[in-house]
Amino acid sequence: MIRTGRLLALLLLPVVLIAAGKVPSAYDGRRDGYVSYGGPAMYPFQLYGVAIDWDRDCFKGKAAACLQLAQALESGLGDLDVVPRAAMGYYKMACEKGHGASCAKASQMLSSGSTGFTNAALAGQLAARGCDQLKDQASCGFKAASMANVAATPEQRQTANTALDQSCAAGGDEACRVRAIGLMASNQPADWASAARLFEQGCSSRKAWGCLGLSEAWSVGRGTAKDLGRAANYARTGCTEGSGDRLRVCSLHGFYLSTGDASSVDKGEQFLSASCKRGDGEACNRLGDLGYQKPAGSRVTPKEAVYYYRRACDLGLPQGCGSLGGSYVTGWTVKQDVGAGYLLMKRGCTLGGSSQCKALEALKARYPSVPSAWFPVDPALPVHEQLKLANAMVESGRKVDGVNTVIRLMEEGHENADWLLGGWLYYGLPGVFDAPRKADALILFENAAKVGHVDAAVWLGMAYWYGDGVPLDRPKGQNFMAIAATMGDAKAEAILRSMKLQPVREANERRAQEMAEAAKRRQQDWSSSWTSHSAWVGSKSYTPAYSGPSVSSIIDNANWNQRINYLSGSTSACPRTNSYC
Repeated sequence: MIRTGRLLALLLLPVVLIAAGKVPSAYDGRRDGYVSYGGPAMYPFQLYGVAIDWDRDCFKGKAAACLQLAQALESGLGDLDVVPRAAMGYYKMACEKGHGASCAKASQMLSSGSTGFTNAALAGQLAARGCDQLKDQASCGFKAASMANVAATPEQRQTANTALDQSCAAGGDEACRVRAIGLMASNQPADWASAARLFEQGCSSRKAWGCLGLSEAWSVGRGTAKDLGRAANYARTGCTEGSGDRLRVCSLHGFYLSTGDASSVDKGEQFLSASCKRGDGEACNRLGDLGYQKPAGSRVTPKEAVYYYRRACDLGLPQGCGSLGGSYVTGWTVKQDVGAGYLLMKRGCTLGGSSQCKALEALKARYPSVPSAWFPVDPALPVHEQLKLANAMVESGRKVDGVNTVIRLMEEGHENADWLLGGWLYYGLPGVFDAPRKADALILFENAAKVGHVDAAVWLGMAYWYGDGVPLDRPKGQNFMAIAATMGDAKAEAILRSMKLQPVREANERRAQEMAEAAKRRQQDWSSSWTSHSAWVGSKSYTPAYSGPSVSSIIDNANWNQRINYLSGSTSACPRTNSYC
């Protein structure tokens, strides 16, 4: 006979095991969370279910709970959103409570800007704690890297290099990376050769940074012979097989593919598109060049080329500003405007582009009066700044100037310009668009939504779902809302879930009506008093509403990696819910 206590323990065992493997679920409750991430204030986010327990245990001093919550917030486990800054805050807390590897992780996130925020001083402090107090080798690498970043005198640089060499020899990956980059930046050929050896070691271990450095070395013959074929192979290895940050090496892989035959060019454009979307200016510029050169297999149109040049320029690449400026000077794809070209070329020169500086001097010689045109908004400013100034002009009464600025950006193919101009056309803008031009506005809204503009996609989703100003088309409305949801907008995700449940609600309502009619026919039946189903089929439909934009500014690294893995052939799935696919 089993004793009661033992039986209870056996019965509870599966429950304990299930609880240990639970994921955060909104059905288990929710609570606001706040964590210090190294910025000026506590960072707010939402906790669900078991994550509330992890948060409580973390603040009680349990490093394992801090780590568990950090990893969950970084990956978006269960119903948790992906919240990189909150994840970094919990890695920081895990470090402070004694988990050495978390010190390295927090230091890396703080120094790289992967969360959209940097704090070099705190990154160095956490790395020093992990290395000196917790004896974590990865932290030692970040500590040495932090020392190298702030070294100002020859003595400080020597001390930092010694620390980098020691950490690298002990297996510190970050120390090897920083040391290799520093050696390659030297003026001494012997240092270049040493850097190439470190890059080769890293690439042999399938580190993306190692393959990137090796590819760049072989492409110019720095520390190695010059061999573009080998450079292309190392770029391919780093992108398709490497670990770590693969953005730049995948851009290089896309570049080399885009120099091949038609099928290779097509494949290369896909890698370049993913990297451009994620913020690599050189990938954007290469896409622009492909649209200009039109090699066999290229799908980039001339208008898209101008868009890519603008994006490259906004990302700080001198060549992008120069190519966009050249488009204005010659009138290629955009309306010819030497003044706009001059100012864009000037920005490229200011950003350090030697060829843009030479082109600027040539423009001055050819057009002594440039810039002859008066621009209410400097066309060399980043797009978001131009649109902000243009909208302020319209609101202050300078409507024509503001609208003309937005039209110029719309002609460059920018989705935010489509959205702003579309709104003025749809609702009317007295003094410029006295009568609404809804058909033209819808074209602009759809152009913006199809390239991932969240606000435009939500607006169209709601409009088509309810037939508000457009023909009722619920499948089309759901498709547009799906675009907004894939871009990480939480409200759009909630609306999309509600849209998908609409057939279930309608079926329930029909069933409720049928049961109500049946109940009337059985009014004299004694059972009619308990057969009412209103409690479980009569609930009111949720009416989705949208009250304003809520756009994530942090790019989902997991989604980008999934796209690259799909293009590389290591996975066969790239779902529509991934904005990169």
